[in-house]
Amino acid sequence: MKRPAAYWLDDLLAEPRFDVALLPGDQITVRQDRRAFTGIGAVSGQALVEFPKPTINLIETLGLVGGLAPQSGYPSSVFVLGEESPER
Repeated sequence: MKRPAAYWLDDLLAEPRFDVALLPGDQITVRQDRRAFTGIGAVSGQALVEFPKPTINLIETLGLVGGLAPQSGYPSSVFVLGEESPER
């Protein structure tokens, strides 16, 4: 029985355990995954920013938008909203 599987390209190239043999009838679908976030509110630079690497944390996201705006940014009031598909 064939099962669908999804892999990140970086993981596929880096992890030998993901190196699987393809058999006749196998189907490969390659999708572009544009992972990005929008920095809005009391940040220094409001913008749509693409992820520079596969995973990113809050400190890195704030750095990518120039940090909190000194006159209006409150470190205790930072909210992160995101969307993730159920299969991740």
